[in-house]
Amino acid sequence: MGIPSSSIPRNPVIPEGQYTFAIQEMEKTSPREDERLMILMHLVTVAPVAGLSHREMFLIGTLEDPAGVDPQTWIQSFAATRMYNIFDKAGVQVPDGTEPEELDQICRDYRFDGQVTHSVNDGKRNAARKGQIDVRLTPYEEGVLTSGKPGPVPVAPVPTQPPAQPGRPTMRSATPQQPRPIPRAPQAPQAVQAAQAEPPVAAGDGAAQGAEEVEPPAAAPTPPVRPSAPPPRQAPRRA
Repeated sequence: MGIPSSSIPRNPVIPEGQYTFAIQEMEKTSPREDERLMILMHLVTVAPVAGLSHREMFLIGTLEDPAGVDPQTWIQSFAATRMYNIFDKAGVQVPDGTEPEELDQICRDYRFDGQVTHSVNDGKRNAARKGQIDVRLTPYEEGVLTSGKPGPVPVAPVPTQPPAQPGRPTMRSATPQQPRPIPRAPQAPQAVQAAQAEPPVAAGDGAAQGAEEVEPPAAAPTPPVRPSAPPPRQAPRRA
């Protein structure tokens, strides 16, 4: 099949727009050196374009409570507020006392709509992220922003036919051409009149079948002959 080079996004972030998302996975992790608890929400778009990936990160743990075992840590966490806002829009019911590693089984395959916007990081909170694109996801109930119907999977665009170069014949559609009429030799006027006036001669009448009898042209009129003058009379001879 080959690599779809033209369809591979050059920007790793999801484009701005309105989407219907499905929750693929909820992952508990502690990627930082201080081992603070972080929840990763892996999302995938369903409509209007299917198959775009996005990830939301929720840092729950604090320096005082890295593992997030204290209920107050969750209650005071802004990241937990964002995560449960998505749960509410998707219709996810998380019972009290649920452990972080149980979220994946509870939330998988739930859907919600989301508005994706971009902003450029100014680097005030983290100088290493200055100039990078930050993605903001605002959740809504499914069907508010989109129809929720599955959309098409991105595919490589079909290459267009290059324009014809000068000096080269262009391809024409294979349209059947009408046969040209065969020119006929012109006939004498008298022969044409005879062909129109006389019916065809039947076979066996002394002429070939299909032949046409042509009248000979009329002879030119003969001028009248003038009588010759009488010979001169001779005078009688005297005796």
